[in-house]
Amino acid sequence: AGHRGSFDALSLEQFTKETGIDVTGISGKEIVAKHKNEWLAFRCRQNARWIKTWHAALKKVNPNLRTLLCSAPLEGPPGSRAHQNTNVAGKSCDPTLWDDDVDIHGPMIYRRGKPYFHAIKRNVEQLSKPLIPYSYIGYKWGYDDIAPSLLTLFALGAKGAVYYSEGEVLDGRLLNETARVMD
Repeated sequence: AGHRGSFDALSLEQFTKETGIDVTGISGKEIVAKHKNEWLAFRCRQNARWIKTWHAALKKVNPNLRTLLCSAPLEGPPGSRAHQNTNVAGKSCDPTLWDDDVDIHGPMIYRRGKPYFHAIKRNVEQLSKPLIPYSYIGYKWGYDDIAPSLLTLFALGAKGAVYYSEGEVLDGRLLNETARVMD
């Protein structure tokens, strides 16, 4: 959910109904300029409703199916400015909005060091479903970069990891370094 799309007639009608802000005849650019916070919060609620519908439809077809939703991570502890701004930052929504409607959370957490640790910890603690985060591995990463990342994941209770390695160099070095960490 973001502010760059879904300015279709149904979304505009729902926005007006939910917020009381009449956007009849106003362009998407104007809506964002005048009502960005309200628009983004609405888009997050809209996205959460879509996820609920998607999850229920999948479970109806196959009750044993497990779903993993890749999304933005939860930002900041509850009540903090960062947490409150998650829905209005322009790029993410609060994944607690769909915590009941996924089986596994897959937040994209592309950080290193302490910010990575805190992001993983926050998401493990505040989301009730298992966490398998998407994380970044840079081409120049080695043992000293990969080891703390994996240790953080599993020490804090993540149930797995998905690593994004840019795919630009497939010479096996990252796999070998990861294998060294696992030994």
